Amino acid sequence: MPFIRGPAAVIRDAGPRDARAIARIHVGAWHDAYAGIVPDGYLQRLSAARFTRRWLGSLTATPGGTLVATAPGGRVVGWVAMGRSRDQDVAEAGEVYAIYLRAEQWGRGVGRALLAAAERRLAGDGHRLASLWVLEANHRARCFYARVGYVPDGRRESLRLGGKELCELRYRKPLR
Repeated sequence: MPFIRGPAAVIRDAGPRDARAIARIHVGAWHDAYAGIVPDGYLQRLSAARFTRRWLGSLTATPGGTLVATAPGGRVVGWVAMGRSRDQDVAEAGEVYAIYLRAEQWGRGVGRALLAAAERRLAGDGHRLASLWVLEANHRARCFYARVGYVPDGRRESLRLGGKELCELRYRKPLR
């Protein structure tokens, strides 16, 4: 049953039947958003089939942790995953683990609606704060998060993808 209906999308809980669509968006969004940031070789090795298996397991094991946005006709066009923060220093926080859309949906309000739905879910679960991690070099995403009220909190982590050292920044936003 949808719980948010807008002009651009319906947002609902994801289920195992959505695993393939989520995986395709996941891989496609990495190619679209991280080209020039993450090494091409790493991006080329991403597999929608492998991601589908992973998502099927995750959606089966953790119902309610992922929301999808569907366009008119029911096609999944984006998703967001969230839950308890993985960071020990923000125990009161919920975390937006990831949010991805088909590139043609960028700038149409679908990402904003998905993120707002995730924030409502986190607040409903008792979290007073939402956090998320974003690649420092992903300026488009950082601007989006700033527009919807997230601010960097000074925490930085480095990670290695495809032999390249990258930096992630943590952003936070009060809920309620």
